[in-house]
Amino acid sequence: MLRLVAAGLLVVMAVLAFGGSFGTYTTWSYVSAVDNRVISTTYNGWWAATDQPVEGASEPTAVPDGILLTIGALLAVVAAVMLTLTARRAGDPPGPRLVGVTSAAFLLGTICLIWLGQIISLRDYSSTERNDTYQYTLSVGLGSWLLLVAGVIAL
Repeated sequence: MLRLVAAGLLVVMAVLAFGGSFGTYTTWSYVSAVDNRVISTTYNGWWAATDQPVEGASEPTAVPDGILLTIGALLAVVAAVMLTLTARRAGDPPGPRLVGVTSAAFLLGTICLIWLGQIISLRDYSSTERNDTYQYTLSVGLGSWLLLVAGVIAL
């Protein structure tokens, strides 16, 4: 019974991590001092996109964290399948447990790195000396929160 509960938690963790990689991590909004238009840049696990790119400026790049989250999610699903297949067997085979712990540690490490990046961005944003000509806003998106829940489940 415990193996089936662990398998279910691994599947939930995998779905949240994979789905969270496509959700928005952060959105930076900037009000242009020249023409008062709002320029927003959204980051997720796969790409960064600017809604109104500034002419001559390069598009922001994002490290594809989605690849690491997908690998961890696939490991979690493999562990869940292994746990389900061995649920009725006597004894406790170490293979499914090892794959499950590895997937949880891999996802937890990746999620911690993503959230540390978020915290550093928020800290840098709040401590940056700004004058009145620039107006920035930063918001944390749904993808970050889904990853946080997946990290708590991984623990």
